[in-house]
Amino acid sequence: MEEAKKWYCTDRKCGGVIGHIIAGELHLADTVDPSSVRTQGNSLILECPNCGEQKVWFSSSPLVRSLEQFLDTMSYIVSKRAVNTVHKELTTLIDETVEKKLKE
Repeated sequence: MEEAKKWYCTDRKCGGVIGHIIAGELHLADTVDPSSVRTQGNSLILECPNCGEQKVWFSSSPLVRSLEQFLDTMSYIVSKRAVNTVHKELTTLIDETVEKKLKE
């Protein structure tokens, strides 16, 4: 039988145990109020019984999670590139405007 690994609260100061992971499956701790568990897509949103901090259990397959992480990363890179491009264009425009005003 596989060893149970504790699944801790996201708040490191709290240290509350939300559940245990056994063979890749989440088993909620007895202290977790079942009415505080809700779903969001394929994921579970759980609330720490000690501090109320929320933590997400991604219940989709590892392949789906990897794909979602890849897409999130790519969208971040694309948006960062867009912000940098706009910043560069605005800086150039401002520099040109200032130079033009100084020449006048």
